[in-house]
Amino acid sequence: MAQQGTYTRTGSVLTFTPVKGFAGVATPAGYRITDSQGLTAASTYTPTVTRPAPPHAVAKTSTGPGTAAQSAAVDVPDGVTVTLLDGGSAVSTVTRSGEGTYGWSGTDQRLTFNPVAGFVGVAGSVAYRVTDAYQQHDDSTYTATVTKPPPPAAPDRTTSGVGVTPQTATLPVPASGSIALIDANGNPTTSLFIEAKGAYTLTLAPATAAAATATAAAAGTVPNPSQQAGNALVTFTPVLGFHGQLPPVPYMVTDAYGQTANATYTPLVTIPGPPETPSRTTTGPVDETRTAQLAVPSGGSITLLDARGRMATLVRIPGQGTYILQPANGKISFVAVNGFTGHAKAVRYRVIDAYGQTAESTYAANVVPSMLAVTGLGLVNLILVGASMISTGAALVGLGSRRRDTAAPVAVAGR
Repeated sequence: MAQQGTYTRTGSVLTFTPVKGFAGVATPAGYRITDSQGLTAASTYTPTVTRPAPPHAVAKTSTGPGTAAQSAAVDVPDGVTVTLLDGGSAVSTVTRSGEGTYGWSGTDQRLTFNPVAGFVGVAGSVAYRVTDAYQQHDDSTYTATVTKPPPPAAPDRTTSGVGVTPQTATLPVPASGSIALIDANGNPTTSLFIEAKGAYTLTLAPATAAAATATAAAAGTVPNPSQQAGNALVTFTPVLGFHGQLPPVPYMVTDAYGQTANATYTPLVTIPGPPETPSRTTTGPVDETRTAQLAVPSGGSITLLDARGRMATLVRIPGQGTYILQPANGKISFVAVNGFTGHAKAVRYRVIDAYGQTAESTYAANVVPSMLAVTGLGLVNLILVGASMISTGAALVGLGSRRRDTAAPVAVAGR
């Protein structure tokens, strides 16, 4: 019988197997018996199905640390369904603000609770209902308790770098927690400057920042609003000229439960390579000043060295000329004495970088004869002299002609 059950006969036994959920008087099934003489008689078989005992919902509890998911198993016989209740209505999830979210996993047949980070204690209970195939039901509750998780981890970190190159270390930040550097007064901060050494800055790592949403944070801290643990980046940027091991800088991580852990970050700055000082030579005419541009390292200095190795900005080479240095820009010049041509004796120079490293090399000037006789001012002078000579010659020729025209007659004896 549809939606009621199935009749079967085994020998002289009639059997009725009800479908789950049916209760009441089933539609009768007729049957006939025939004896050995062929005589028959007919009648009916009418079974009555009563409801089974209703399901029983048992109060459930669970306990777990921090944001760990919790659950409680529910005995679910065949044909029984389970649902959460919110205000008497069946729902799939129930959220307790500031505590977490309850749910039902039909696959695992378990009530579930997912706490929010920072909540500790007994969460508000959720009602649930079990209903059998006969629409009989029973209600009960599920209550989750959240304990504090283990305190956060804060490992010591070290980095090393060359010169002014920034150094960065990755630090862990608990879910919904925060991280901060600690200054000399014990106060949290996101930046520190150590005089003559360098600056520290603390930021969320890009991946963590991308997953986070804006949130308020305690002064001097970097928050991680994400429900997942993340990372922060501490960066040290050395000042020019500093090198060596810095004292450890303390930092503190705080989880969503107010638990803290402390550790340190220690950068090491190594000296870069010494300055490069190539030897230099320039060539020019005697009536021009020879110059060369020498590189001065950032934060460093440059000087000439005299014959005794003393620092100077002016060095005279007897009979040849004078080397002059402009320390501010590294420009070096050679002014030859009158009449000198050829390769001047080289002058030594020294470069000192911001780390006190020195390097020495030389600069030499090559003086060649002047080209003024045929070019430039020399050519102008030559033209003027030539014009003067032409003018003088013309005057002499004119004077000679006048003298011939005015000469007195000469008498010749004997004629």
